[in-house]
Amino acid sequence: TQHRRHHTTGDNTAQKTPTTGTTITYPSAYTKVNPTTIANGTSVEFTEATTAKLTYTGTDSLDTRVLCNITLDQSVGADRDIYFKLYKNGSAVTGSETGVTTQSGKKVNISIQFDVANLATNDYLEVYCKNTGASGDVKIYSFYLTAFGMRG
Repeated sequence: TQHRRHHTTGDNTAQKTPTTGTTITYPSAYTKVNPTTIANGTSVEFTEATTAKLTYTGTDSLDTRVLCNITLDQSVGADRDIYFKLYKNGSAVTGSETGVTTQSGKKVNISIQFDVANLATNDYLEVYCKNTGASGDVKIYSFYLTAFGMRG
């Protein structure tokens, strides 16, 4: 059961559950999380590209709750801090960064929940990641991105 705040105008989900994972080559700067995704859920006022991107297609300004769940690991034997950040229209959303410490070959899960105010028609949402260590590819095993429109 999905719990929704206020009146939800729509939600759509970009979802990826690969068996082998999708590798992001050592993201030393914020790099788009780019697994090939499929739309899952009810598409109302959002569309989902196969590139892990949700686009708002409604006509009214919309406050949106964004949820993202990612399972990942990294390729170096040492611990690495991997950070994720929500982006709107290719620009970082202030305050949305969250991180996790990983070890090579050990999958971890991270969740992002953040409210984005005033989405306009054709605004889009994506997730980017960064490895703050000296090296290490990031591998995405599952990726779930959804947006819920909130009306008062």
